[in-house]
Amino acid sequence: MNPKDTVKILDIDLYHETILEREIENDVAKLYPDGVAFGLYVLLQEMDSNAEPLSPANILVFTYDRNDKIGADGNHLIITTKSPINAKVGDSKVESDLPQILNSKDIVAMIIRGKAKKPVFIYMNENQYEMRDAAKLWGKVTGESERMIREEFHSEELEMAQIGPAGENMVRYSCIITMKNRANGRNGTGAVMGSKNLKAIVSSKAI
Repeated sequence: MNPKDTVKILDIDLYHETILEREIENDVAKLYPDGVAFGLYVLLQEMDSNAEPLSPANILVFTYDRNDKIGADGNHLIITTKSPINAKVGDSKVESDLPQILNSKDIVAMIIRGKAKKPVFIYMNENQYEMRDAAKLWGKVTGESERMIREEFHSEELEMAQIGPAGENMVRYSCIITMKNRANGRNGTGAVMGSKNLKAIVSSKAI
């Protein structure tokens, strides 16, 4: 557990093009060391209960289990949202290096809200967060877009959570892909990400 008095939520508003670190009391986070429970807590605090699953009002919440040891090989990333399959709140787990990266920055949750005006991807490293144009990536399968992103940053040391054409076209059971071939396969998280014009979340592993 983080011994500090505060930890952070990374709040990404795609419509307003803002990426902010918000501090919350660590005592609140400690009440929900399980990533599923904390993801649900954050979603219920931050989302309009009447939000339609594929509307800008729905949000994606990325969390991880803080009661587990987060190793060099990553951990389970938990994504919570209102599902386009049944319009109920649900979560899905997938192997990813993102928990290790977020934990290194004392970030206990990442919120994606709103809808970008055009396709974008999020890039983060140890010094900054950026919202980048994803027009050339839109329509590409995940393997191809991953190759293009690695070429853009001249790096193999990147972790990604991304969608392919199914997510872009809001197929209701579409997935978010991490670690090249790991699928966040429940509750249509890929469709929600596509509804926000968000192609990928990309992070340097060197954080």
